[in-house]
Amino acid sequence: MVGLAARVAETGATLLVLGDVPLLYGAFGVNCAPPGDRAACDRAAEAASPARRGDAERAWEAAAGVAFFSTFDLFCDGGTCGAFLPGTDILSHVDYGHLTAAGSLHVAPYLACYLERVLGPADLGRTAACPASVADA
Repeated sequence: MVGLAARVAETGATLLVLGDVPLLYGAFGVNCAPPGDRAACDRAAEAASPARRGDAERAWEAAAGVAFFSTFDLFCDGGTCGAFLPGTDILSHVDYGHLTAAGSLHVAPYLACYLERVLGPADLGRTAACPASVADA
């Protein structure tokens, strides 16, 4: 991982690394869409966190020439991560760790704001200010 970052840095580019989304182990094969089944897909944030996630995130954040963007908290609310975008009835996960189109689109404005802060201003066609955090959205 550090070797890749070093090779990219040699070119003068910045390597963008997206962090993991919550992993909803055990939810694969469960239909999370019916309201009565949603709880079967909910996981405590600690249980949905990939093994050694914190170590990996710290390593990427410390690597030269790397812009690391954490997506994990975008899919959790109050310490619970589920198959729906927080506070909505919109399905975010296709299975235990892969996003629907809506889940990916949910990341887009946060990622755009992050890239603007890290790489510099750009005309991204936004009409609203960037949130300082997920809580501000």
